[in-house]
This record gives sequence, C-alpha cells and structure tokens, in this order.
Amino acid sequence: FAPEMTDDMLRSEEVDEEHGKLLRSIGMKSAIISPLIARERTLGTITFVMAESNRRFSQSDVQFVEDLARRAATAVDNARLHRILEDQRQELQTSNERLEHRVEERTSELRQAATSLRDLSTRLLNIQDEERRRIARELHDSLGQHLKGPRLSIDIGGGVTADSNAKEKLSRAQQEVEQSVQEVRTLSHLLHPPLLEEAGLPSALDLY
Repeated sequence: FAPEMTDDMLRSEEVDEEHGKLLRSIGMKSAIISPLIARERTLGTITFVMAESNRRFSQSDVQFVEDLARRAATAVDNARLHRILEDQRQELQTSNERLEHRVEERTSELRQAATSLRDLSTRLLNIQDEERRRIARELHDSLGQHLKGPRLSIDIGGGVTADSNAKEKLSRAQQEVEQSVQEVRTLSHLLHPPLLEEAGLPSALDLY
C-alpha cells in the first residue's frame, strides 16, 4: 500500500528508461498492489492506482481491494480448475473413443474368425461325409460284389457234390460268406445310409 507515490518508488518500479517515462506520464499519485491468493497459492497480483483525479487511497480502500483480490483469485482459480477438468474430460473422451474403436475392431475380427471357423467346420463335415460315402460305395459295390462270387460258387459246388462231409463244409463256408455279405452291407449302410441320398435327413431319422 503506497498512499503517496514518490519519485523513489517510481524509480524502483522502472524496468528500463522507456518504462520509467511511461510510469511518470500516467501521473500516479497513490497505489495498492494486492496478491491474488486462492487455496494457498499465489496466482498473481492486482494493481490499483490513483492518477488524474489526484485522490489518494485510504486504509478502507486497502480492505476493499483485498476483498476484491480474494474474489478475483477465486474466479481465476475456478477458471483454471475448470480448464483442467475440461482438458481431462476431453482426454477421457478421446481415450474412450479409441477404446470403443479398438473394441469394434476386435469384435469384427472375432466375427470374421467365427465365420472362418464355421466355414471350416462345414468343409470338414462335407469332406467327412464324402469320405464316408466313398468308403460305403466301395464296400457295397466292390467288396460286396467280390463276396457274391464265392457264394455263388459254393452254391453250385454244394449242388453237384455227393460227399456229405464236403457238403457240410460248403454249407459252413456258405454261412460265413453270407454273414460277411450282411456285415459289409450293414457297415456300408452305417457309414452312409442310402436314405440320406434317396429321401433326405428327416426321412432317414424317422426310419432310424
């Protein structure tokens, strides 16, 4: 608080010669400089001067300026905190947007992986079904036909021989061949039921 500004005070405030001329041109007569303090932090100062009016500050003016400085400091500090909070909010929003974008990317990758896995499973099932169909066809058309030849020969042999012992052996052989034919047919049907080809899955399930 400088109720009366002197030349010595003005010289002490000079930054350089030009600044000193500016201070004297204002014609300061009296001055109050109060710190801006908020939450125990000094944010700056606020300065009041008397010049052209030739009035002088009094002690009551000091109290008014101090109260005004406290209010101004609170406003400045609130503005600073608001800016910090806004910056943090913006940073949080940006981080959240990046996270959402990453989640969308990962979700898309998972969908693609699920689609690829489904396609691969379908291909595997088709390959397995085709392999079963091929093996069943070979059992029925190839091995089954090969067994029919010996069965026919046994039938013929049993009809022309008079040896009872030979007939008994041929009869057992015929039974074994017949059993083999049935087992081949059963295995062929289990691998790939003919109804799947002829009538489709619902009819095959109804039958079984």
